[in-house]
Amino acid sequence: NIYLNDISKLNETEIYCLFYPRTINDIEYLISKARSQNKTISIRGQAHTMGGQTLPSKKTKQINYVCDLKYMHYIEYDEFTKEVLVEAGATWTHVINKLNLYGRSPVVMQSYCTFSVAGTISVNAHGITSDHAMVESVISIEYIDMNGKIDECSREKESELFSLIIGGYGLFGIITRLRLKTVSNVKTSLEYIRLQ
Repeated sequence: NIYLNDISKLNETEIYCLFYPRTINDIEYLISKARSQNKTISIRGQAHTMGGQTLPSKKTKQINYVCDLKYMHYIEYDEFTKEVLVEAGATWTHVINKLNLYGRSPVVMQSYCTFSVAGTISVNAHGITSDHAMVESVISIEYIDMNGKIDECSREKESELFSLIIGGYGLFGIITRLRLKTVSNVKTSLEYIRLQ
């Protein structure tokens, strides 16, 4: 038997099968397999939800596949557009380390860097400050729908689907890659005064 949990350790759930795709073709295969066997698919990145949202229903344990995207973490920075293409399982640590090589940073930072980028977007997480939401850095989302079709959406192309995928927990498609805006790194310094 296979049991999964989330970061809270309060939601242990038995599942039928756990997949660790490394390519988009692996996800296409999983969708095809699930459809042919009448199975459901739950998606997770780093499993940091705390209410069991990325786990399947405990009532349907014999029909649940779980797709864990943590090994899909390729990142490509485009020096001309200053955009970064990020696979779904990449963490913010991966993104920050890659962008540092070019003197760049994500537009909005997450409070912790251990979350997956796609996980952050699929739960519509807020940023570390009250200034911006994480979604403000998203240019486009590549996803695979329930039929195994790969497509892309943005604020301009399929804008309704774009808004549904953001915060949709994978219900409207499996996020495979995201194109994000970046900003220049800023050097900061700290001044302090000693009080007697």
